[in-house]
Amino acid sequence: MNRNFDEESSIAELRLSEGTGRFSKRVVAALSVGATLLLAPAAFYGGVAYGSHSTMPQSAAMDLVVEKDMIESEPKMQSCAATTENCMSNKCCMTSGTKCWRISDTTAKCSKMCPGGNCWVEKPGYAFKPAYMTRDNSIFCYAVHAVKKGTGITGEKDLAILSAQLKNNVGLFSCNDWEVFSDQPAQLSPTITTRVVPANAEYGKFFRKDKPDHYINTPLFYEAWKLLKADGRWSAMSWTVKVDAPTVFMPDHLRTILATKKDDQTGVYFQNCKEVLEGFFGNLEVVSAEGFKRFLEQMATSYTSGCWRQETEVCKKGWKYGTWGEDLFMQRTMDDAEVSKISDFSLTSSGTCPGDRPKDKKKDTKFVPTCTAGDTKAAVHPFRDVKSWFQCLGTITGKQY
Repeated sequence: MNRNFDEESSIAELRLSEGTGRFSKRVVAALSVGATLLLAPAAFYGGVAYGSHSTMPQSAAMDLVVEKDMIESEPKMQSCAATTENCMSNKCCMTSGTKCWRISDTTAKCSKMCPGGNCWVEKPGYAFKPAYMTRDNSIFCYAVHAVKKGTGITGEKDLAILSAQLKNNVGLFSCNDWEVFSDQPAQLSPTITTRVVPANAEYGKFFRKDKPDHYINTPLFYEAWKLLKADGRWSAMSWTVKVDAPTVFMPDHLRTILATKKDDQTGVYFQNCKEVLEGFFGNLEVVSAEGFKRFLEQMATSYTSGCWRQETEVCKKGWKYGTWGEDLFMQRTMDDAEVSKISDFSLTSSGTCPGDRPKDKKKDTKFVPTCTAGDTKAAVHPFRDVKSWFQCLGTITGKQY
């Protein structure tokens, strides 16, 4: 096996679509047919066989191969190994987009590709869950607009982008249903205003570690989530999507993508950024209705007693990058609620995601992706003024705005 091993040919005839959150796998069912196959020694994890180092065949009783739809979720980050650690015991890796590659009987390493030699991917058995189709690909979309974003920082540019989207019926305003929340009254059009959330005393108390003059937005989003939980409009749709104003978002593209996605009994969410410790980035947050339901049920506990404030040494030990923003808060809460994490790095292209930047721009936090005609991604981010936002949309769609 070499560095290009793609998991498509294993002894158990595994057929896996990486990053899509769904696959069809052949599993062994004992139905007393009595067929006997010659197999290389294999390790079974969650019903999936991966080849061993031994080349000596052995006889195994195999009765019938049947096909079942399954979904492959990923363990929460805290349960996994760091890049420098042996991942043999937990069979998963902290960094998004990497796999746990077994390279010997006792050693496995985290890497994007096989580290060299004979290796294969280790996966925990509990990652595999029965999958089913959602009722449709309908989406409820929402945004939370901050009139006051930080010390001396306001959100006029974001509001201008949202207003222009509404005027042209694009972005989140072309979802099946939508809502825009805000901390203070804001006019989207002469007749439409944002939905003002109740004041939260903690909004303005905490600041971002990477941008010390910007407020942590978790308290503001918490108030919006409470309103969403109370009115329940989102539940009429199969998927819930949170989108930021600077995100050039194309709901039709997302609906096409979601048409092939599957859900499971605990719901799913899509991790959209690779090469980071937690890859649920806020430019586009896509969660199934069941997953969002579980999040709303768990969020009060997470807000009251969770680690998002980073006020204790125990909490700081688990996350060294400061107080949590809304995307990390939501991801950790969904993980605790057993919502399945599915990686799909093709959903968006974002300059704030290191994995989406060219090699020579990895440290450029202000990088802006190129918009390409005919791009099928659901979103490109960030475009922080009306002119650049609509130039990007026009380039992708071929339409004039």
